[in-house]
Amino acid sequence: MARDYKHRASPKKKSKPIPGWLWLLAGLLLGLFVAFLVYIKQNYTGEPAKPVPQKSTQDTRDVRKPAKIGVPPPPEPRYEFYDLLPEMEVVVPVPPPDKKTDKVTPIEKPGTYYLQVGSFKTGEQAETVKAKMALLGLESDVQTVTIDNKQTWHRVRVGPFQELRELNRVRTQLQDQGVEAIVLKVKS
Repeated sequence: MARDYKHRASPKKKSKPIPGWLWLLAGLLLGLFVAFLVYIKQNYTGEPAKPVPQKSTQDTRDVRKPAKIGVPPPPEPRYEFYDLLPEMEVVVPVPPPDKKTDKVTPIEKPGTYYLQVGSFKTGEQAETVKAKMALLGLESDVQTVTIDNKQTWHRVRVGPFQELRELNRVRTQLQDQGVEAIVLKVKS
């Protein structure tokens, strides 16, 4: 008769897991060992160790006196950059501020144009710029505009100009005075 030995087998022993603190300790020791090796590697110069000086029977009062063993004093440091810097100096030429390199591109399409010389939040600033235009001999007006029913802007405009020659002359005059002007074409 056949027997069933399947159930009679001895149960396998389950091994206990290694506690977490033991893993922590092993990792810490491994890290310290690697750090020690790196420390030794960085401090190793490859030179043999210097001999330890022997104790002498000198009088302790001689310690205060400078020793004249024949070792020359260390050389004083030489700072060469004080000599090199003046030689490396480069003088950058500064263009005179009087020269204007930007030229006004003339407008060539016929039409009616305005030159807007400023846009300000307060009317006082706009009136100041309008007075400046009057001193230059240019007639200007202030246009008050409300944007999105929230912000009010005061625009200072010179013009209108139908003649292109007059428009380009005024633009050049404004640029010579340091005033930036925006060219606005009136839709026809």
